[in-house]
Amino acid sequence: MEQTPLEFKVALSNDQVELIKSFNTIIDEEEIFDEESFYEFIKNIIKDFSKKSSTGENVEGMILNYMLSLDQSEHGAPEISDYTLETLNANLNTLEGNFELCYSVYYYYGCDDLTQDSDKKLDFDFTIDLENKYITFVSQNNFTRFSSE
Repeated sequence: MEQTPLEFKVALSNDQVELIKSFNTIIDEEEIFDEESFYEFIKNIIKDFSKKSSTGENVEGMILNYMLSLDQSEHGAPEISDYTLETLNANLNTLEGNFELCYSVYYYYGCDDLTQDSDKKLDFDFTIDLENKYITFVSQNNFTRFSSE
């Protein structure tokens, strides 16, 4: 059964909207994009998953539950032990981007008294809507197992 992508919105404050707008300046009639500052801004927003979504749900909890739901076909009791933001791509001109969320899943097989770790990644796209003051995040409907070396 194919997993439905996770989609949620995070509100932006007026200060955050103005900050995003300030990354795009016009100097001598030439538009200059401060991609580095925009990248850092987006990275910090994504890392702050303690925020609430537009529906009032805790974003970090939604993401962790979604990652666990991807492992329903696995046996054992899965638990997310760690996650990190990787490979952020952000475009100030289109106010869109994507990133990888890498995470480790720890499985405990109670009947056999066994454990197993599995490293995985999940890709997300995001779009910033300055007019309505929010960022929409959508998981790409895939996740990948990878081996940490």
